[in-house]
Amino acid sequence: MGRCSTELAGRLADWTYAILSPAHSEWTPKGMFTWTWHDLSWPIIGIFFWWLAGRSIEGLLFSRHKILLPKIRWWEVVVSLPALAFGAIWEVGLCIDQSARAEFPLWMLLAVLGSMWVALGLSTSPAYFVPWRLRRRLASSTAEQAGMLTSTS
Repeated sequence: MGRCSTELAGRLADWTYAILSPAHSEWTPKGMFTWTWHDLSWPIIGIFFWWLAGRSIEGLLFSRHKILLPKIRWWEVVVSLPALAFGAIWEVGLCIDQSARAEFPLWMLLAVLGSMWVALGLSTSPAYFVPWRLRRRLASSTAEQAGMLTSTS
């Protein structure tokens, strides 16, 4: 299970390239077997995907308890937004185009893979903005308390 789930994100990226390329084949470096390329590239893409998704979900869950860690960086949001757009376009395309479902017998698996990218994009932006608002709210309440302390003394 672990290896398969790690590779799902890389598999989607590779299949997308195969669908969009003129030759309708996956890109593999010259002199390398396809399965060797999959074993090398898919886990790297998958680890990055799950790391980013994990940080986003963890940030959202912790912000419910007013814990401000992990701090999601702006570049993580920038990386996740194209992933959101990519997954959404992928999902809509599979739902609308009958020929895509007929051409790919495993189109439900492709739909699940697209949903993963949508989930990543949908979790990262709130994971950035919710703690940001919480920090601002805490800073303003701290400033108000400091103002009350100085006015009473």
